[in-house]
Amino acid sequence: MAQINRRSKDAATYVGFETSFASTPATMVRAFPVEGTFEADIMQTELENLEETVDLYDVEPTVRGLKGGTVKADFYLRVPSAQLVSGQSSQTHYLNEVLRSGLGFRLVSQGSLVAGTPTQTVVDVTTAQGSRFSRGAWIGVEVDGEIEPAKVIERSTDTLTLFPELSAAPTAGARVVNSYTYLPSVNAATSLHIQHAVNGDSSEGLQWAMSGSAVSLTFDIKRNELAKLKMEAEVADWQGPSFLGFSTASASDPMTTPFAVRDAVTLFQPITTNTRTSYCLISAEIKLNGGLEHVECLGATEGKTAVFRKSQRQFVEATLKFRFDNTMDTVYWQTQELMSCILMIPKGSGTTKRWIVLEIPTCRIVGKPKLSDENGMQYMEVSVHGTRDETVTNPASINLERAPFRVALI
Repeated sequence: MAQINRRSKDAATYVGFETSFASTPATMVRAFPVEGTFEADIMQTELENLEETVDLYDVEPTVRGLKGGTVKADFYLRVPSAQLVSGQSSQTHYLNEVLRSGLGFRLVSQGSLVAGTPTQTVVDVTTAQGSRFSRGAWIGVEVDGEIEPAKVIERSTDTLTLFPELSAAPTAGARVVNSYTYLPSVNAATSLHIQHAVNGDSSEGLQWAMSGSAVSLTFDIKRNELAKLKMEAEVADWQGPSFLGFSTASASDPMTTPFAVRDAVTLFQPITTNTRTSYCLISAEIKLNGGLEHVECLGATEGKTAVFRKSQRQFVEATLKFRFDNTMDTVYWQTQELMSCILMIPKGSGTTKRWIVLEIPTCRIVGKPKLSDENGMQYMEVSVHGTRDETVTNPASINLERAPFRVALI
């Protein structure tokens, strides 16, 4: 035995989307969690051996059972460094691996340019490039020298119909930026592979590999803080601590700098309203009920054979707080109006402006709106439950175009 002094924060983390449950992906991507947030609580069941003995204190050694555990980590929610303009292919980045594992689907392609005579709701793109855009995916359109986010709700060859409408009609030749749009699948069979290596003397062997992880996600968006993505994963199998050959060499984060929640555009309005009118919120809390769990099976990987989205009809819910607005009670709650809730966080300006979009495309206010008095000011709080998307025209896919929640990196 030899004790050493070891720092806990010098480490390298890798993630990879598993194409086969509990297998090591061909390519692992270096990840950059927020310092001090990575926690691995891995374990193995200790089964007591209680066979009879004549000696009261003759305790038999336990028998090792199934492996398991949890991994937690926070990441700054940000976008890849390269904007998805025409000619720019998608990048493999660590948020892609985490979001795709936790939600199930990703829509991504390169962008294009505005063609023809566009309007605020209908935009043509360069001939033969319409196939780069999918119904249900978010894009950014250059309007008066600034990129504005909008969702594609219909596509006919090279013609895109957008929701909500743009603030003005773009001009021919303007940028149409594509996005990484992530959304939940109904029958998810997605798992994440996680590797973690503590820096230091290689003889320490402080490296772990955790496979078959069922991922749960939370979006932490607070005023005057950095936007965060919180991950918690249930691990199916693990190796370590031992030396597993993972590199701890210095590396640079390939993403942009983090997004400060200092400006935001929030739309909370009936889905029949297509205008881009920002609704001033005090706070918003979004909770995802992903329902990803392991399928149990003896003889498989530590008693688990896959990750599956079990029954969770209510996938997303949110709590919204704002200044008093009795319309929310007397009209929208009373009539169970279908609403759209979209939070758009910008960074930068001009044609290189970037956006993070969190969308509950169709929801209802559930429960009578609550009133609160804070320092002589009346506030209102509502709870909304998401349902399938009713804004996309002629949906062909229950997964892609009816999704109850989307997150887009533009």
